[in-house]
Amino acid sequence: MFGRKTADEETVVEDAAEELEYVPSEPLKRVLRDRYQPGIAELNRQKDMAEQAIGCFTKATEAIQSIRPLIKESKAIAITARQIRSAEKKEFLADRYSGIRAKIDKAAKSAIYKDVNLVDGSGARLSLGASSHYSANLNISSINLTTERKGLALPPVRFQFSEAVEIEDIVTCAAQAETYLDWAEDLLCQEAQMVASRLSEVVKLVKLNS
Repeated sequence: MFGRKTADEETVVEDAAEELEYVPSEPLKRVLRDRYQPGIAELNRQKDMAEQAIGCFTKATEAIQSIRPLIKESKAIAITARQIRSAEKKEFLADRYSGIRAKIDKAAKSAIYKDVNLVDGSGARLSLGASSHYSANLNISSINLTTERKGLALPPVRFQFSEAVEIEDIVTCAAQAETYLDWAEDLLCQEAQMVASRLSEVVKLVKLNS
């Protein structure tokens, strides 16, 4: 069943592709040359994997929407602390900032879909291939949206905002975290589009071989 196609069989494949107004990508052409014929079972497997990926993307996007205003608030708190001399008020602001860091971590660590979290820094991965016999998988890596150094890098308060250098460090880190969050959101959108495209290719292959 998986033998080499003859020249005539190659022509049939190309003609069928033209009739569908669809030109398979080079990796998928190699699949056709190997006479792999995806069917309903394969399509269902791909749909399940795509559903898992899209579910994880949705949870990650919701986390970003929750985290974005928290980062802005953390920066606003630090900027306010610049202008205050009262140690008591600075301590109050420092406590608020620490509470915001905890909320950010909670939002990132709660973005779970079917036991998979792509934004908590755990290193979780998803893999979506064109078929069970197709080695060119689409690998989706995780993003760290926690306050850890390898994530948003929002530092904890050490001196209750009594040191100017600590305040300026937090203002700078919060601004960088906003940029990182924009990058993370763009990356998730791109990978979601790739998943949808990969599933679409499999659907077209099923039609091509039906």
